[in-house]
Parts: sequence; structure tokens; C-alpha cells
Amino acid sequence: MKKNTRYFQCTLSRGTGRQVAYIEERGAKVGNKVEILEGSNSFWNVDSVSNKSVDGIYLKDLQDYGRNSLPSIL
Repeated sequence: MKKNTRYFQCTLSRGTGRQVAYIEERGAKVGNKVEILEGSNSFWNVDSVSNKSVDGIYLKDLQDYGRNSLPSIL
């Protein structure tokens, strides 16, 4: 993850699969095809792009906060 790059939350599709992910600004355009995992040769279609971006320096903290925000039931 590049720290000085802006990321946009995007809705992605591939076949019948749907996914939401943060995409670098250079790929976050409706109609683009993006590779989520580098080297996977598995491309997703960008269906929608949020109108707000997140600076890469804050994205990791945002993702960690989202993962840890709900208590575990185990």
C-alpha cells in the first residue's frame, strides 16, 4: 500500500461475485478492470466509485478499526 496515494471505496463484480474494496485512484473509474491481489490474474469490474477518498497513510488504520469495532462472540 502506497502511503501518499489516494484510495476510493469501490463496488466490484466478477461473474456473479460482488465485492467492496478500496482501490487506488488510478484504477478507481467505473468500467475499469482491476486486479485485487497482485499476480492473481483475476480481474474485477469496477461498477461504482465513492465520491470521497482516503489518503493511503490512513487506510490501514481505517481498515483495522473496522475489523476490531465489533466484539467477538467466541
